[in-house]
Amino acid sequence: MIEKRGPQRAHIVLQADIVSGSNTYGAVIKNFSETGLYVETIPTREITDFLPETIIELKFKSSQGETIDLKCEVVWIYSKKLHHGLKQNNLGMEITVPSMKYKRFLEKS
Repeated sequence: MIEKRGPQRAHIVLQADIVSGSNTYGAVIKNFSETGLYVETIPTREITDFLPETIIELKFKSSQGETIDLKCEVVWIYSKKLHHGLKQNNLGMEITVPSMKYKRFLEKS
């Protein structure tokens, strides 16, 4: 069976921050499209508050140095345990409010 995902995804590695409530987590964007992103958190010992349907803010800098803020909804999450008590969260996110800066970023990518 072939998976249909919608808009084509671009593969990239960009440092980002995920803001959920009063917590901020380091992350790396691994791929993105017009409507969504795949993001991995930096390994942490902290308990994270990501659940499907959670609204979060994702912040990153484009390669031109422009800060881009996005409102996203967590669609799915996969958490994996790493060594030394660390864990990493892999998140599929839908962009709920695409900003003009993000649209310009897509055009240049």
